Amino acid sequence: MNHPHNQHGLLTHSEILDILLDTTDEMVVIIDSHGCIVMLSKSYKNFLQAKDYFGRHITEVIENTRLHHILETKTSEIGTIQEINGNNMVASRIPIIDKNKRLLGAVGKVIFKDAKELYSMAQKVSRLEREVDYYKNVLGQELNSSFSLIKSAAIRLISKGQADGDACLKNRLECSDCR
Repeated sequence: MNHPHNQHGLLTHSEILDILLDTTDEMVVIIDSHGCIVMLSKSYKNFLQAKDYFGRHITEVIENTRLHHILETKTSEIGTIQEINGNNMVASRIPIIDKNKRLLGAVGKVIFKDAKELYSMAQKVSRLEREVDYYKNVLGQELNSSFSLIKSAAIRLISKGQADGDACLKNRLECSDCR
């Protein structure tokens, strides 16, 4: 991919965005305020097998899309299920609004290419939470057991000291010789 540089030899914002999206394997689409595609990442192009997508309405290129509804509502949709090419994907859609509160377009991003990935991740997190709870319980029991041993040893030591008449063992805080 050859990107011309600006007069200072630096990449433009658009070029940087293209490079980032194409090298990170992100599935992202950007539409203008009329719902026409202005950018489609390489990964998304490959998945959709899209050709001649630029300038076409989003509904002509991506089935079951709701990205054009974001233009109407100006409200984000985060983590919704969308079926594309027979795959249940988890997608997010966000309006693009400038500092003057004008709607410029919207961006859509596939977060999980298969909803099963999300369920699998949730199961792993749940399993890890159960493991943490188990080890917390085991540690708590160990600490209680250790504390009980220390406590009973201290009681025996104090009792022995009292039987021997040792005032220092009886109450170390009051004994000036033990400080």
